[in-house]
Amino acid sequence: MSKNIDLLVIGSGISGLTAGLEAKKHFSNVLIIDKGFHTGGRICSKNLKNCYFNHGAPFINRSKIKKSFSFYNLLYQNNSISKTVIRDIHNKPQLVYYTNPTMRMFFEELKNKISIKQKVKALNIFRDGNFYVVICNDNNTIVSKKVILSVPAPQASDLIKDIEPKMSQDINKIKFSKCLTVLLSFDRKVILPTFSFFEDGTGDLSSLFYNINFNNNPNYSLVVRMSNKWSEFNFEYSNEQIINKCLLELFKKNAHLKNYNINKTYCHKWRYSQVLNSLEPSIATVNKNKSFGVAGDWTIGPTVEDAFISGEKVIKCLL
Repeated sequence: MSKNIDLLVIGSGISGLTAGLEAKKHFSNVLIIDKGFHTGGRICSKNLKNCYFNHGAPFINRSKIKKSFSFYNLLYQNNSISKTVIRDIHNKPQLVYYTNPTMRMFFEELKNKISIKQKVKALNIFRDGNFYVVICNDNNTIVSKKVILSVPAPQASDLIKDIEPKMSQDINKIKFSKCLTVLLSFDRKVILPTFSFFEDGTGDLSSLFYNINFNNNPNYSLVVRMSNKWSEFNFEYSNEQIINKCLLELFKKNAHLKNYNINKTYCHKWRYSQVLNSLEPSIATVNKNKSFGVAGDWTIGPTVEDAFISGEKVIKCLL
């Protein structure tokens, strides 16, 4: 693939999709590429032999810093989105949103409005006059007038270390927590709340997300998200070891789960799960000649809405 375009967005998570959609209002030729199989980034769902799990973001939360009117419209105009109140381990309520039947549906309608190439990984970026040349896997090359990076901060920092060294140094200061997510499927309905929190052995917070149906079919799936501390300590263990250690922790808090048969297990490792510190407000997200920019929750804040806002913001700054 050798393609000359006006704007290339690398990454099809929330910020990348939002940037791409906003860019279509101002640029005639916009392309999004992503190394994964699906759009949505950390809003994702998995199908294990017809058992469905929301193993990424369990719900859509709004920003504590700034509210976006367009994000509000997206929530309230999408028929697949519902809202509920969850309570943390301290019984503190929080209004959140989720999509039916799976979280991956959040951007399903939007992704069809823009050109996206999946399974295309950016390996290197360099300047050639007024253009950026992006070298991708399988010897693919993309030439673009402007580029936006909407990938996790460590990946962004590495890709731009030669073309924007100062920005790369600033981005390199962003830290993420790791997260180990264990997926369990039961043979029958389990007595569990739809969403709950518990304290794991490290004294940190973990969560359970239980789903009992998919398209009105029985779907007794449980997603166990282990805490930052637990995940950091156990991250390098094998998937089988992590699942077994997680089950021991889970059975301590929910002994009755031992009475149920587990049909399927799966472990997913999120190396860049939750943003621990955002980019300093004084640091620009675009370069001086407005040809390159970055977007993502790590540029503003940790919520889904923050990621959405960053995608809109970077386009306005590039104009």
